Amino acid sequence: MNDELPPVEFPDGLKDNTGRRLRPGSAVCLTKGPFAGQLGEVVGYGGRRGIEVLLDTDPPRLVAIAARQLTRVDRPMPTVSTGRHVVERSDARVALVVPIGAQDVQQRPGTGRLPPAAEFASWRATRHQVDARRWGEALLHTLEQAGDDADTLAATELTAPMLQRALIEAALPQRVSRLVLVVTDQDTPHVDDTAPFGNVLTYWLRGSGILDTRPVDDIAPPVVIRDAPHVLDAVIAATRTELPRILDGCNRLAIVQAGGTPAMPFGVLLAAATTGIRTRHIQVPFQAPLIEIDFPELAVVDDTGFGPRTRN
Repeated sequence: MNDELPPVEFPDGLKDNTGRRLRPGSAVCLTKGPFAGQLGEVVGYGGRRGIEVLLDTDPPRLVAIAARQLTRVDRPMPTVSTGRHVVERSDARVALVVPIGAQDVQQRPGTGRLPPAAEFASWRATRHQVDARRWGEALLHTLEQAGDDADTLAATELTAPMLQRALIEAALPQRVSRLVLVVTDQDTPHVDDTAPFGNVLTYWLRGSGILDTRPVDDIAPPVVIRDAPHVLDAVIAATRTELPRILDGCNRLAIVQAGGTPAMPFGVLLAAATTGIRTRHIQVPFQAPLIEIDFPELAVVDDTGFGPRTRN
């Protein structure tokens, strides 16, 4: 994250001329005017002037275009939005749900006070892989023994790139009402179980300073998948029972496609669909801006940002 740049403020519900969601980092093609056919990147919102697009020209040129004159495209482009803090102009009370996988806590050079992941690595099939469950348990034990230094220690020696990008770059209100991690703790223990990472990441969040940028009112106890996290139906069933406490006091849900099995984020998404609550799916591509889609379709904001309009 570039702390020297101000947050990018963007309204909720803006869409292109085909109905696809627009947000900072969206690649677009201009359909009308002197720049018709030119590609660019959505980088901001200019109110009555329209959506700010940085054209892929030499040199780059910043223009303001009405949403109805833009079409989302799915192709790699140079980007200036990756890493920027995005704030959605919304008073929604959002519960952010983030599945955690075995690779979602990483170690970086530090003081050496935390157990190194290499101590828990072994050859599995054809890969040299860390026993996430044992390493997470060792990390948690050391942090619990560190007392008042635990938050700083976790932030100094660990990183959580997916969780960090979701909290900083996702188009969320300035404050997140609730953060819920999804971890695994299978009845037959598995080396990839991430249950200890739930508490480890709580230490990391408090020490990293990220909560100063995107405050979270409630870091809730994790959702724990105890059986078949690779089976979509099992994840849906486990998540459905947790939805009342996840959504308590919230009116919108955001689900990150982060770590864990593919069934974990999609199981949470499908369980949420049964509630009818507005739900946002957030994809975190490698070294590219986040991609978001809303279910069900949100009201479309008019080109001036001063009220909804009806799509013809």
